[in-house]
Amino acid sequence: KSLGPTGNVETETGVILIENSIKVGPFSDKQMKELPVNDPESPWQISIEEQARRRDLRKSHLIFSIDPIGCEDVDDTLSVRQLRNGNIELGVHIADVSYFVPPNSQTDLEARARATTVYLADRRYDMLPPILSADLCSLISGVDRYAMSVVWELDSSTFDVKSVWYGRTLIKSAYKLSYEAAQDILDDLKSDGEYVAMIPELQTSSSHRLRGKKLSELRWCIGKLSEIARSLRRRRDDVGAIELEGV
Repeated sequence: KSLGPTGNVETETGVILIENSIKVGPFSDKQMKELPVNDPESPWQISIEEQARRRDLRKSHLIFSIDPIGCEDVDDTLSVRQLRNGNIELGVHIADVSYFVPPNSQTDLEARARATTVYLADRRYDMLPPILSADLCSLISGVDRYAMSVVWELDSSTFDVKSVWYGRTLIKSAYKLSYEAAQDILDDLKSDGEYVAMIPELQTSSSHRLRGKKLSELRWCIGKLSEIARSLRRRRDDVGAIELEGV
C-alpha cells in the first residue's frame, strides 16, 4: 500500500497508525444516531428520573478539576471539605460514561474496537465521539454532569480512612484549573488579583469581597489536598515503597 512520499507529515502519520493497528475512521451514522444532542436549538438537560437516582453534590461540594492547559476531555474532578464532626471528606468524581454508552450498543462496540483515545504530537483520535468525550462526559466547570464518585471520610490529623462511599452522583464543577494555576495557588506567591486573572471562573463574581472569599476557599482545598497527598506518600515510603521515575 502506497501512503505517500517519505518525510511527509501525513504519510508518516499514516505509517504510525498502520504499524500500531490504530483505527481512525469516522464514527458511523448508526452510532451517532443513538447519542444525545447538545446544541443551542436542543440543549441537553439532566432528567428528573436520573436526578432522583443520584446523590446530588452540586450545592454541598466545591468540586474542581486540575489538568494540562488546553485539556478538553476533563474526565475527573476532586473535592475536599471539613465535616461538622471535624473529619475531612475527600472525593474523586469521574465522568459517568456508562450512562451514555449502554453495553453492546454501537458506541460500546466501536469503543471496544478503538480501545483508547490516541494522542499524537499534532492531533488526537478519540475512542468516543466528541459529543461525549469533549462535551457531555467532560466535567467542565459551570455545567451539570453525571459522575461516578468515591467519597472517603478521613481522620483530620492522621488521614486514616473512617468510611467510604461509592455511587452515582450529580455534580457541577466550579473550576477548571491548570496544573500551573493550582501550583501557583499552593505556593501562594502571587497577589489575589493575579489569581483572579488566571482563573476565569473567579472573574464572574460580582464583587471583590466575593472573589476573595471564593479564592480563600479554593486555596484551602488545594492546600488540604496537598497535605493529604504528602501524608499518604510519606506513609508509603515508611513501609518500603519504591519510587520509579521515567528517564
